[in-house]
Amino acid sequence: MASSSRTELLAAVGMGIAAVLALLGVREALGLWGALGTDAPLWGLTARDVWVGARPLVPPLYPGLLAPFVAGGMSPVSVGAAVSLLSGGLLCGLVGWALRTMGASFRTAALAGALAFALPDVAGWAFQLQPDALATAWSVGLGLALWAHVSGHPKAAAVVVVLGGLAPLLRAHGLVWAAVSVLALLLGPVRSRWTALLVPVVLWGGPLLVGVRPGLHPLDFAWSDRAGGALGALTTTDPTSLSYLNELHREQRAEYAQLVVEGRRLEQLGWHAARSLRLAPDGWLLVLGGLAAAGRQAWKKKDRASLALALPLLAALPAVVIWSQRRHVVLMVPLALICMWTALRGRKLLIGLLAVILGVHGAVNWPNAARAWQSERPRAEHYADIGNWLAHHAPTGSLLGGVFQDIGLYAPAMGRHDPDGSAADWWTFYVGDRAPPARGWEVVYVGPGGMSVYQREPDRVPRPCAGQAPAEDTPHLAIARAHAEVPGCKVDQE
Repeated sequence: MASSSRTELLAAVGMGIAAVLALLGVREALGLWGALGTDAPLWGLTARDVWVGARPLVPPLYPGLLAPFVAGGMSPVSVGAAVSLLSGGLLCGLVGWALRTMGASFRTAALAGALAFALPDVAGWAFQLQPDALATAWSVGLGLALWAHVSGHPKAAAVVVVLGGLAPLLRAHGLVWAAVSVLALLLGPVRSRWTALLVPVVLWGGPLLVGVRPGLHPLDFAWSDRAGGALGALTTTDPTSLSYLNELHREQRAEYAQLVVEGRRLEQLGWHAARSLRLAPDGWLLVLGGLAAAGRQAWKKKDRASLALALPLLAALPAVVIWSQRRHVVLMVPLALICMWTALRGRKLLIGLLAVILGVHGAVNWPNAARAWQSERPRAEHYADIGNWLAHHAPTGSLLGGVFQDIGLYAPAMGRHDPDGSAADWWTFYVGDRAPPARGWEVVYVGPGGMSVYQREPDRVPRPCAGQAPAEDTPHLAIARAHAEVPGCKVDQE
């Protein structure tokens, strides 16, 4: 038995390595470069915030993995790409390991590992500076641990506690994963039900692993107010409190804001559901198929382990209420495929048909996805150009201002500050397509893409506050206007 388990583990490692090499080959063949992904600054700059002790604005596990390397001088872009790429390999290996553990042949496991990337979104996450690839692998690992626990494996409960308790450090999905972990532990073997009490303990103490002080209770997160949460979003009448509205086009934003102001909650819920279904119809089809397959196994074959395997899929349901971007649903697809393969065990025709459908889907959608990834390169090169200039001209301790926050990923570690008439203005390099409204700001470098670097009275020597420096824990990331402090520095503003 031990030899068999070792063989399956080695096969999974081999699949993971093959996936990393394949993904790396795709990245190089397409010429992808830079911090890909819509939220790259949130995660890459939080790596610097975690290291200096600034308050993280996003779940800090993924940035925490980057932080030591970034602090050692490596670029958040290169480190993030490496972690995401390895997470893609981990995902493939875990899919294969899960199916082999559940009795599938090596050929079936290898096919499932490859088809996990049939939806180009999943492969794209392995190229991006975002935690989605790691979160997808996490969901598969948690599902496998839940399956093993309910199947009676004595050590699986400890894995469920760790993966479930730490999940909220990764993405908002993690709150659901922590809840289903408690549920599965309570419904599992009697001898280990007490371990359900450990999930909140790990949930509360988990931030310490990345140097973040826990709150007063397990759900008191330093980063919990970024998106407001589903409850707050569905009770507020102030649309300006909902940061995710900035992701919408102007017409959609106005439409949704009107629903919020007028308190039309049912229509607000309907708006989210319609948007999620419109953005991820294939994702929903597969996730619901996975849940249906698990439900059928539990109902007809009294297979509670298959039902436990599918519990992490419930993390897709909040996308009907809020967080309705496509990735919030598609993230669950690899685990859904495992649930479907488990239910179809022995039905080679149906498994083959599912594989063909996924293959055709991938063949149709991959070209458009590849072009979308490639379209991000010019913008990244523009940011890198400005970042390279700042690396050679910005003194240590300088601050970065302006709306082009992505530049911080390609520049030295520069805290955030938007001009506000304070002493920190003298330390700030403001990047924008126009000067700040205050007087005295002049262009010191004209960059590509319509961007220029501005500095306040650049010829003034000596510079005010020359003997001081901004606070060491100045945040590198902001979701609104940023204000930095220069301790001990007072300047009379003109």
